Amino acid sequence: MCIRDSSEVAKTLLNIGITLKVQKNYAEALNYLHRSERILNELFKGPTLDHARTLEIIGDVYMAIKEFNKALDYLQRSGDNYKAILGGNHPSYASVLVYFGMIYARRNEPILAKKYYKETLEIFNKDPTSSTYPLFHFAKKQLELIPT
Repeated sequence: MCIRDSSEVAKTLLNIGITLKVQKNYAEALNYLHRSERILNELFKGPTLDHARTLEIIGDVYMAIKEFNKALDYLQRSGDNYKAILGGNHPSYASVLVYFGMIYARRNEPILAKKYYKETLEIFNKDPTSSTYPLFHFAKKQLELIPT
C-alpha cells in the first residue's frame, strides 16, 4: 500500500471515529481514532494537519469521558502540531485552546479556564471572520460566565 492509500485509510478511520463519538460510543471511537493516529505516526515524522485533527478529536473524546489528564495530553500535542504548521494565530490552534478552557472549567479551575478563553479570543479577534466561528461565541460566553 502506498503512502497516499495509507493516508486515506487514516482519514477514513478518523471519520468513523468522529461518527462514533457523535453517537456517544466513546470506547469504539477511541479504537478507530487510535488506529488512525498509529498510521499517521508511521507515515509522517513531522506534524501534519491530519495528525493535529486526529489528536484533537482523541482529546475531545477523553474530555467527554472525563479523563481530563489524557485529554490535556492529546490536546497539547494537537495544539503543538497546529501551531507548528499554521502558526499561533490560526483559528484551528484557537479551537484547541477552547478545549483547555472547557477542561479547566469542568475541573473547577476558573483562573486557568479564563486564561485559555482569553487567549482564544485574542487569536479570534485577529481574524476578521471570527464572528463566523461558533467557538468564538462559545469562548466569549464562557468568559462572561466565569466570576472575576
